[in-house]
Amino acid sequence: MLLLFLVVLGSGAVVAQTANYPSKPIKIIVPYPPGGGNDIPARIISVELGNMWGQPVVVENRSGAAGTVGSGVVARAAPDGYTILLTSASHTITPSVMTDMSYDVVKDFAGVNMILKNPAIILVPASSPLKTMQDLIAKAKSEPGKLSYSTVGPGTVGHLVALALEQAAGISLLHVPYRGGAPAFQALAAAEVDSGISILNGAMPLIRAGKIRALALDERSSFLPEVPSLADLGFKDISGKNWVGLFAPAATPRPVINKLNQAVSDIMRKPDIKEKFT
Repeated sequence: MLLLFLVVLGSGAVVAQTANYPSKPIKIIVPYPPGGGNDIPARIISVELGNMWGQPVVVENRSGAAGTVGSGVVARAAPDGYTILLTSASHTITPSVMTDMSYDVVKDFAGVNMILKNPAIILVPASSPLKTMQDLIAKAKSEPGKLSYSTVGPGTVGHLVALALEQAAGISLLHVPYRGGAPAFQALAAAEVDSGISILNGAMPLIRAGKIRALALDERSSFLPEVPSLADLGFKDISGKNWVGLFAPAATPRPVINKLNQAVSDIMRKPDIKEKFT
């Protein structure tokens, strides 16, 4: 009887907790520095959620180790919906290239929302003499191992696209990993690296500002109709689509996850929000 009472009491506490959610500030952990392709969506969503629920929603950047530092923070957080993770495809790629991770990607997280999908993009500084992918490949062949490219870290989509391109084109490139999209883009715009591989939404502000140029995309985009796809250039087997999504600690109550999912889905359907992601 006592056990039954405790079970009922515990269930009632969970119901009350989820019914009142959110009753305090929410923290969105972004495992990369401010200003990159993960940070920007997080800040847009945080403002909208805060307005919707009347509770502060704070973005906290916890970068390092290809995103695993911030992801580890969320994996170990209380499963109550007040600490959530906004990250990208590298979240599921990294376990294949890192063996000393502090969490299990499958067991320690519950999916909340797919925020957006993005094609990979190959870029050069605006001042670069490399005008096409053919120029880049020719330069790499003439100087094996010297032509540098930036990414947000090993095991990320950009890194995998580069490895596939090296194999398909018979070239050798110099990988220069950064802690996040913002420092990688800054280095590229300043011509500290010869090229960079990133994602479309993160690159668009600097492309529009005339500071970097696109040579190729994973797939054609209406935002850059003049830029060829890798398939157009003969690399039909290279695919580098990235996604950005929300996760919660694995034991987070399903009603809390459902409430987050519905709220973020409603936000992403708003015309003004869609425009911000283009």
